[in-house]
Amino acid sequence: MQTLAGLEALAALKDRQELLNIAFAEVDGQPIIIDAGVKVTGGWSAAREILNLLLAGKGTVQFGDMRKDAHRLVTVDVFWDRFPDQWREIPVAGGATLTTLVGDGERTQPIALLSNSSLPDLQACQRDFSWASAIVVASPGSLVHSIFTAVRALYSNLGCLAEKGFKEAFLWGWGTCPIAPYPTLIDEYSRNGAICSFWLESDDAALSLTTSQPFEKGEVRLHSYTTGRTFICGSVNYERIYNSVSS
Repeated sequence: MQTLAGLEALAALKDRQELLNIAFAEVDGQPIIIDAGVKVTGGWSAAREILNLLLAGKGTVQFGDMRKDAHRLVTVDVFWDRFPDQWREIPVAGGATLTTLVGDGERTQPIALLSNSSLPDLQACQRDFSWASAIVVASPGSLVHSIFTAVRALYSNLGCLAEKGFKEAFLWGWGTCPIAPYPTLIDEYSRNGAICSFWLESDDAALSLTTSQPFEKGEVRLHSYTTGRTFICGSVNYERIYNSVSS
């Protein structure tokens, strides 16, 4: 587990909590609770700092935009230098969802993301999160939560890539997904707007076969570093996204 690097980055995050509009709550012997969108607002910088912390040096996160005619949507853009640890979602008490990072079947960091409209109490920490050093909590509808869910769509495509046997062939990649302004639009945005490009050390036959089978979200582009050819699976539908905003 990358606990030392994760905890050092966590300490740096704590020093900037007021600037980032997040709040740390600490009780001896319990996970640190980081409010990033429940009682405090969180924001763009908070989401980017937390996501970069979770990437642990394997990539970086930025914000961009998607434009069509007079429309403009903000996107979250992730750039991977190596195959990253995967996001695994776990249902917890009260209908909340906990997202942990795993690599080769093992947790890689003692930090997780909790989607919940309230902060967990001491009993919940003891019951559900005793393994963790920190839990980042964001309420559905908060900006941080919307950004996290957009990134989760990109990671779902990475998970499919690993399941198809291309984890070792991964060289680098990037993904972009529009950030839904309302929770009800999250699925629409990720399904019709997510784009992932992965560069792989693989032959054309394997990539052609892989793109004949669906990925999770949006459009996935597989680039063969060996031959220079690109294979595409799925597509984006910007019209549906823009129509969902104006309707």
